This record gives sequence, C-alpha cells and structure tokens, in this order.
Amino acid sequence: MMDNSSQFYIAIQGILKSWTALQLAVSHGFGGSESAEKAQWMVGVIEDYFRNNGKARYDIEDWELGEFISQIMNEEFNTVLEDDSLSLVVKEIVTVYDLWSRNKTNELNARLQSLPQVNLSESVSQCEKSGMPTVEEQEVISSLSNSMNNASVTSNSSNLMNYDEGDSKSKEDDDGWTTVTTRSRARRK
Repeated sequence: MMDNSSQFYIAIQGILKSWTALQLAVSHGFGGSESAEKAQWMVGVIEDYFRNNGKARYDIEDWELGEFISQIMNEEFNTVLEDDSLSLVVKEIVTVYDLWSRNKTNELNARLQSLPQVNLSESVSQCEKSGMPTVEEQEVISSLSNSMNNASVTSNSSNLMNYDEGDSKSKEDDDGWTTVTTRSRARRK
C-alpha cells in the first residue's frame, strides 16, 4: 500500500466518506460489527488497486474500478448498489488520481473541499417519504417472513392433506445441495 498519509489516500478517504451508500452500510452495520474498519480498509485497497494496475490515468478504465468497488460492497457490506452513485464515486476517484499523479495539489485540495457531507438522517427521512421501509421495518418483515416460512399449518379438516416428517427423504448432491423428495404420496387423515 502507498503511504497512508499520501494525498491520494486522503482523497479516496474523503470521497468514500461523502458517499451516502457506503456510509449507510457502515452506520447500519451491513458489514457486521467491523463495518467501520472495513470502510477504512477499503480506502487502502482502492489505493493499492491503482498502484498495482495503473501508473497513468488511462491505465484503469472506469468500469473496471466500478466492478471492483461493487464487488467489495457486495461481499463485505452485503449491499447491491441500484442507483448511479457508484459511477459518480468512480469518476471522482479517477479524477483525483489524475490530479494527484500530475502533482496538481491546489486543484486536488479544492476538489476535496467541495465534496458533499453525508447527512444520514436526511437519507432516512427520504426513505420514509418515499414509502420505502426503513432498515428496522425491513428486519421485522424479514423476521416475519422467515417465521411464516418455517411455521407448520395444521387443520382439523379431513379434506386437507397433512405431511409427516417421515414422508420426506433428503439426499445431499455432490455439489453440496440437498434435494428433498417425498417418499410416498400424501395421505389423507
């Protein structure tokens, strides 16, 4: 990794701190209990990506960096980005890399000063206004859905078919998937 105190490292850190999607993922713990550490690690990984893949601005394509960051967000923060924010972040990182590599310190500093500040409470209130469920509501919905999927329904009606656990047979395939098949037709009770 390049020196942590390098201006490019600081620029990446500033860009990522101004990225609402990442900051929401960190604040809500989408990356687990170490979300903040993962976000800081991400700064160094992006800096390493440039060091290892490109010495000049045009050695790294925007889409390559976008895929790289998208993969990190997906794997480390369980977050799939559906807005256009990633492309904006990528363009900003590539631009500051270009300024940094050409020693355009004044322009780089001015660009960093103009980065927006993330207001997470504003983002949450926008979700509420749009009718989208909040993170807490999504957790409740997920919990209820899991409970309903795991619940067994019984009825006294003789017209309903009831399955016993003994009626099914499971077999693990070579690839690790478990296939569950019934041993016999359902019995009427």
